Amino acid sequence: MLRSRPNITTFSLACAVVLVAATSRAQDDEPKPPTPVSPTAPAATDAQPSPIAPKTYPPYRRVPSNFGKVGLSNQQREDIYIIRSRYQSEITELKARIEELSRKEMDECETILTEAQRKLLNQIRAASRPTLIGSGSNNDN
Repeated sequence: MLRSRPNITTFSLACAVVLVAATSRAQDDEPKPPTPVSPTAPAATDAQPSPIAPKTYPPYRRVPSNFGKVGLSNQQREDIYIIRSRYQSEITELKARIEELSRKEMDECETILTEAQRKLLNQIRAASRPTLIGSGSNNDN
């Protein structure tokens, strides 16, 4: 029986190596599906690797928070994308409208302040605003 610390450590390390080797071998044994080749696509050569562009998706091509954790099927994902795309333009317009109303509200509230209060408010805002490196603007709003 193993009783000393070096023997237990060596045994644990040996078990970990065997486990990693078995896992990697099992992954190598899995058949890989063939890559479909388009008859019109140019043949890939080893001399010229094809650049892979990063995938960019419209905002509606994402499922809402936590939906990805419930095991959605591909069809459910596509249905969600369709639903979200129907609402996307209206949501964008409403967000712009909210931004505009918020700006008007703030402008109206600032008209109530005296000139000294407005200057103090601008100083407070400038102090709390994060400094952007290389930012050329120096607005005191």
